[in-house]
Amino acid sequence: MNTLNLKWLRLELKNEEALSSRYSIIHTQFARYSYLIEEGYILGIFNASNYEKDIPHGVMYIQTDSPEFYQACISNYSNDFHVSELTPFFSLPTNYRLALGVSVTFKNQHSA
Repeated sequence: MNTLNLKWLRLELKNEEALSSRYSIIHTQFARYSYLIEEGYILGIFNASNYEKDIPHGVMYIQTDSPEFYQACISNYSNDFHVSELTPFFSLPTNYRLALGVSVTFKNQHSA
């Protein structure tokens, strides 16, 4: 894990009607690259634990230090999501929790 190379992406669904399928979209991509966790990389996908009126539905965040996973997310998610690159010092909103992967934000918390 190299926190100096830690990067964030913000994903927002382009089509609110696809909200129910976003998990299958995310899981498919994550499953392809989950082996990187065993190699020591951070792959964290965050979802809102409860929706507040100021949090748009369909917004997720990705935290990673894997250049391979980062580039794959940008290219593969761009059909279904608006993908925004965030600063390395991005602070996750308080109502977001780790949905998949491993994260340094939650002290290397694992989720499946």
